[in-house]
Amino acid sequence: MNEQFEDNALQKELGIDSAEVAVRKAFLEFTEADAALLKDLHVRLEAGRDSFSTAFYDHLKHFSEIVPLFGDDAKLERLKCTQSAYFSQLTSGEYGSGYIENRLRVGMIYQRVGLSPKWYIGAYRKYMGEIMPIIFQLLDGDTEKCIATYSALLKIILLDMELALDTYFHAEHQAIVREKRYTEQIIAGIPFGLAVVDSQLKVQSVNDALLRMFDLGAAETCTGLTVPRLLGLTDGDMTGELQGVLDHGKMRSGLAFERHDPLGTRYFLADISRAQTEGQQTRLLFMVQDITAYKTAEKRAQYLAQHDALTGLPNRSMIYDRIDYAYTLSRRGEGTVATMLIDLDRFKMINDSLGPSYGDVLLKLVAGRLREGLRESDTVGRVGGNEFVMILLSMTSADDAKVVAKKVLGALVEPFWINGQQVYLTASIGIAVSPADGEDAQELLRNAAAALHQAKKDGRNQFHFFQAEMNRRVQHDMQLESGLHRALENYEFELFYQPQVNLHTGEIIGAEALLRWQHPERGLISPADFIPMLEENGLIVPVGEWVLRAACNQAKAWRDMGMKSCRVAVNLSAIQFHRQDLCGVVQQILGETGLEPEFLELEITESTIMKDVGRAVQMLRGLKSLGVRLSVDDFGTGHSSLNYLKRFATDALKIDQSFVRDIATDPDDALITRTIIDLAHNLKMKVIAEGVETEAQLAFLLNNRCDEMQGYYYSKPLPAGEYTALLTEGRPLNRPEMNSGRTLLLVDDEENILSALKRLLRRDGYRILTATSARQGMELLAAHPVGVIISDQRMPEMCGTDFLSKVKELYPDTVRIVLSGYTELQSITEAINRGAIYKFLTKPWEDDLLRENVRKAFEYFELSSEKDRLTAELLASNRRLEEAKHQLEERVDEKTVEALRNLNILQVSQEILEQLPVGVIGVGEDGLIAVANHVANRIFARDGDGPLQGCFAEERLPGGMLACLDGSPCATSGLECKLADGRRMEFWCYHMGAMSQGRGIVLAFAEKN
Repeated sequence: MNEQFEDNALQKELGIDSAEVAVRKAFLEFTEADAALLKDLHVRLEAGRDSFSTAFYDHLKHFSEIVPLFGDDAKLERLKCTQSAYFSQLTSGEYGSGYIENRLRVGMIYQRVGLSPKWYIGAYRKYMGEIMPIIFQLLDGDTEKCIATYSALLKIILLDMELALDTYFHAEHQAIVREKRYTEQIIAGIPFGLAVVDSQLKVQSVNDALLRMFDLGAAETCTGLTVPRLLGLTDGDMTGELQGVLDHGKMRSGLAFERHDPLGTRYFLADISRAQTEGQQTRLLFMVQDITAYKTAEKRAQYLAQHDALTGLPNRSMIYDRIDYAYTLSRRGEGTVATMLIDLDRFKMINDSLGPSYGDVLLKLVAGRLREGLRESDTVGRVGGNEFVMILLSMTSADDAKVVAKKVLGALVEPFWINGQQVYLTASIGIAVSPADGEDAQELLRNAAAALHQAKKDGRNQFHFFQAEMNRRVQHDMQLESGLHRALENYEFELFYQPQVNLHTGEIIGAEALLRWQHPERGLISPADFIPMLEENGLIVPVGEWVLRAACNQAKAWRDMGMKSCRVAVNLSAIQFHRQDLCGVVQQILGETGLEPEFLELEITESTIMKDVGRAVQMLRGLKSLGVRLSVDDFGTGHSSLNYLKRFATDALKIDQSFVRDIATDPDDALITRTIIDLAHNLKMKVIAEGVETEAQLAFLLNNRCDEMQGYYYSKPLPAGEYTALLTEGRPLNRPEMNSGRTLLLVDDEENILSALKRLLRRDGYRILTATSARQGMELLAAHPVGVIISDQRMPEMCGTDFLSKVKELYPDTVRIVLSGYTELQSITEAINRGAIYKFLTKPWEDDLLRENVRKAFEYFELSSEKDRLTAELLASNRRLEEAKHQLEERVDEKTVEALRNLNILQVSQEILEQLPVGVIGVGEDGLIAVANHVANRIFARDGDGPLQGCFAEERLPGGMLACLDGSPCATSGLECKLADGRRMEFWCYHMGAMSQGRGIVLAFAEKN
């Protein structure tokens, strides 16, 4: 055939060019003679084209796949014309590029609207069946020509079908390609490493994250390796785990392994699951996460839970444990045990005059001297700001403690050298001997504190043993305790409320209820003086219950007044928390007061929870089931494990004020605070900081994404009436301004230098802050988003490099410059090597050079900040993608279960319908029979007709039944009608819609005898 083809875009996309069309025609043996026969047929068919198209279209209208595509009459008419033109082109005799393009586009349209290939083939079958007698009639019964013409038509129809199937196959291929590309994008974006492993335990493919995680180079080099060899592990347990999942199919999660690199040990966590596709071999998915940072933080937190962050000595928690252990030894007769409480004289004055940095160094040096000469069995720890404890085991008599005390005093009286300066220090020591002076850690330390008080009173720089006459304090405590027994019944207790503020909005979100004792003679007594007594004598239980009930009543009153911020937090003591009936008590009080559970928060200290972790977890879950909010108080001061923390059903962590106090100046406190905030957020918990008193502390917390705060910076604890007035006022938190411009900090102890620098650099548009000391500089850094710091090297309290080294720990993103007239090469070099300073510039400076260096420093800072921002956005996007993936999987699972359940219901309903002994027919609003059971089909069966479904009611049902379908009123039961063959039917009519969204009519009927 000599038809000319000009391949168009659609044909090229599907790979059907003129050569391909020619090959297909050759396979079908389609010749020019066939085209001529079809042209002749085309002319003959044109006269009856409209009537044939109308009849064929009326048939197509009853196909269930087409019904949803129908719209108004105009649309129906367009579809009819399109169908007519389609069949007309079939016999046109012109089958070049235009014809092929048209057929491909029609196939694409059918595929897009949801018509399946079986519908396409069924339509052509109907067409061939209808056209055969018409061809025979039009060709005057010429059998040979009829057969030749019909054969030609069949060939071109087969060509059409091939083209249609091509479009369907192409669409499916494109969908698979899109799905594959989408899947590859998801895999490339997930933050954990992924390897696909075959049934021989060999790696088939890996993602980019795994390559980066293990520095593997190109993905191609990984194919065919075993997982242990790929990861640099020894063959062993991991191979066994892989084989186990392959054999049994059960997913293995949380497989921990280590990898020892030259730079240190790295920790990983792996999951293994089995993936099997129908008709393909089984594969394993090996997913791995680098948890080194988490492990490091966990070890650090575990260490800090039992050690003082500054000195590295055991903290109060560990000292209590050691004292109790020592007391047990003394009871067994293994010698006398002495507890020595050591307090540094005049330390506060030294700390205030020289600065906290000097104070920190001094405490470290003191800790070192106390360690020296200590026996291996003895312990020294830090229990407070400048308080240390020594525990001396297996002494033959109290005289041994006296020898050690003298040795300690002698060691501490020697001068300390700090930054080339001598500092002189003395100490006072109180000693309690076990078992004579106490039976547990608390009593021994209390008695040692009484002896220490006497040593200070007698002139300092000496030691005292605890003696009976020191019990004056005990007598005082007894008087207070006696009053406590009457305080509750005499209504002497009162609740104060300290606001808790949302740091993001500045609004009050609740308050902590704080117990106060208004003594009739001594006035307002500090909680520190009487709450320990309540815990010792057991009164904490009834008093604690009173506090809980009073706080709930007050919160309910605020609710009734329309106050929004009426959440109230109540501290639970250790005794309260470990009582079995706590959940019942809380539930009862909530019921009595009418307060909704979400407006009550219960605070439990970290140490309380850790006394009995198993029981604590159960108690926390029980309280959580009531709907109340739970928080861990004084977090960071105890010794909880991160592993345990994950099991606690808590909503928030409360940063202890001992860390908040120095977060603006102490790198250790700042690190601990940041760690707690990050830990809480990773565990989906809120963070509240208590004891916030300064703008610098607040700014630090804001910059590090702390959620809530309470403290004197916003408000002291208030009586209920004053707190109500504060709620009504709605005073927002006064948050420090976070200027987003270029902020420069200048630190120099000479005012004239600061003025000169400020005049020079102001012209470049910087926001300039000035400080005359390192301490003042630290406070400004905490309160403002500083980008670049210029510090003098020689300053009285702290040299520039030491100051900037400390700044690096607290604010590592800042760019730090030293400006000095003295060249101290060694210290400057060391600071540069540590990364503490960015540049060293000399005085006097050259104006243009200084301005240029500052400009470049800000450019460096902004580039680094932008990189950090993008990294944070990427991590956030990955987290959102992972969450979306999980949500999608859950949604798919839910819909699958729902579909299977609905399918099961449908199958059961269908079976019930078929088992009924009467006929049942369901007719839609459009008059189409949608449902008919086998009894109905048997009764209304007619020769040559198919089943009732899909037929119109008016075509198959008797007039008596049709009367119920036209909307005219009729009885719903006891109706009769007569069939054409004389059989009489009794039927019942039911209009749908009363119990469902369905519309239409249900007919039930039976033959009447």
